[in-house]
Amino acid sequence: MSFPKKNEEELLRHVPEVISLAIKINHLIIKEQQKWEQLLKLPKQVAYDTFLGLHKNLGTCLKVKDLQDLLGISRAHFSRIRAKKT
Repeated sequence: MSFPKKNEEELLRHVPEVISLAIKINHLIIKEQQKWEQLLKLPKQVAYDTFLGLHKNLGTCLKVKDLQDLLGISRAHFSRIRAKKT
C-alpha cells in the first residue's frame, strides 16, 4: 500500500512536524543498517556471539535456518559454531 503523492504534499503542508520525524526515522534506519553491515563483516563465530548478545530474545525464537540465513553462515559451519558452545 502506498501513500499518494498528492496526499503526501498535503500532509507536509499541514503537519510540517512530519518532516523532522521522517528525518529521525531515516537516521535510525541508517544506524541500524550500519550496525548490520559491521556485524556481517565479523568472523562468523564473533557475528553469532554478537548477535545473540544483542538480540537474546530473537536467538531463542528464530529457527536455526533463519539465523543461518540472517548471518550468512552455512549449515555445516553453523553446526560447528554451536557445537563449540556446548
